[in-house]
Amino acid sequence: MKSRRRFITDFVIALMPLGATASAQEYKAQPAGKVYRIGSLEFRVPDPAHQALWDAFRQRMRELGYAEGQNVTFEPRWSRG
Repeated sequence: MKSRRRFITDFVIALMPLGATASAQEYKAQPAGKVYRIGSLEFRVPDPAHQALWDAFRQRMRELGYAEGQNVTFEPRWSRG
């Protein structure tokens, strides 16, 4: 005769859907990848010419496979303003 604990375990497993009986190892979240932080420090107020350079830099980073918010963040800073 089975012990009470073994009976309950077998009963619960029998009621589980087939996909739910996988090992706990499969349910672990994947580790977060490294997120790079790229900063720019300028000593003047932002102007359209520098914004165009910054936009071109972001575009090139996207072409190289860096997705803003996923594996890279851009943080511009200004000393004035």
